[in-house]
Amino acid sequence: MKSQKLSFTVFSFLISLALGKLLGQMTPTFIVQIPVRDGQSLAADVYVPAACASCPAILIQTPYNKNNFRQGLPLGIGTNLNASPYAWVVVDWRGFYGSSQAAVSNPNRGQDGYDVMDWMVAQTWCNGHIGTWGPSALGVIQYQTAKEQHPAHRCAVPLVADPSTTYDSYFMVAFWKRQGFKPSMRLGMAFLPLFWPTFTFLQPGSLPQTKHGTPLLFIFPPYKLVAGMTITLIRC
Repeated sequence: MKSQKLSFTVFSFLISLALGKLLGQMTPTFIVQIPVRDGQSLAADVYVPAACASCPAILIQTPYNKNNFRQGLPLGIGTNLNASPYAWVVVDWRGFYGSSQAAVSNPNRGQDGYDVMDWMVAQTWCNGHIGTWGPSALGVIQYQTAKEQHPAHRCAVPLVADPSTTYDSYFMVAFWKRQGFKPSMRLGMAFLPLFWPTFTFLQPGSLPQTKHGTPLLFIFPPYKLVAGMTITLIRC
């Protein structure tokens, strides 16, 4: 039984990866190291559409390797970033993958997000309007970034992300918590790259303001998150 479950997991991952390679994202326009306030730098892929002279930008901060986005994960298989009205910046978290050299104990990831936004608004391809997007851990970091109140942070879209959850909560000392992963697999998370919705912006002013000043659009299924708890926490 265990071998069958493992085979299914591997099979679903390979199918997602194969389709990602077939219909993946464009090559990053720039691969950069973004300086942050303590003198370290964070690795980032920057995607600037051909038609973008100066456009809004989307920031994604990930602990799961920015290079996965080059294969279409998790933005959606076949997503054409070159036709997008937005520039995209995908950053490896401090201490992870391309940003591993910047590791420190107890990092302030909200400050890192703020510093990345400072760098973004200084680029000619960014018009000074920045949105953030991402599921789970990529959503939690949006709350931390919003708390820093960068003036260019115009919209946050955390998906299935509870602000009380930390990245460390997925691990017990050095061991992965399987009890959190298995229900997600049963609910179809293995095929997430195949069905993940594309990024869609609402009209300016259509999202509720929080006390942090950044409009937030919560997207979540009931098994992961209780909306009332999220809204209460973000107002604290």
